[in-house]
Amino acid sequence: MFSRHPGVIPLECMDAGAVVITNRKHIKHSYLVHEYNALVVEPTLNSVIKAFDKVFRDVSLQKQLIRNGYKTVDEIFKDHNEKLEKFFKELSREII
Repeated sequence: MFSRHPGVIPLECMDAGAVVITNRKHIKHSYLVHEYNALVVEPTLNSVIKAFDKVFRDVSLQKQLIRNGYKTVDEIFKDHNEKLEKFFKELSREII
């Protein structure tokens, strides 16, 4: 993720159970926390390779990042389903 505008890709990866490895140079997402729910590294090839090596060798870190990634997504979108349900109920009343 060397893009300045990564969009929601980190959240989508977390929600899919993937480990997120991203660079710190253009971090715009405060929810990305190094070694909690992502590996946030310098924007160099060597740093990214080291991060991949670290996560492949450390299975407990891998599981922790995935588990905390799910928690992060749940926290960010905790009211999402309720809001969608309310929206569709209101919409269906307008149509009927």
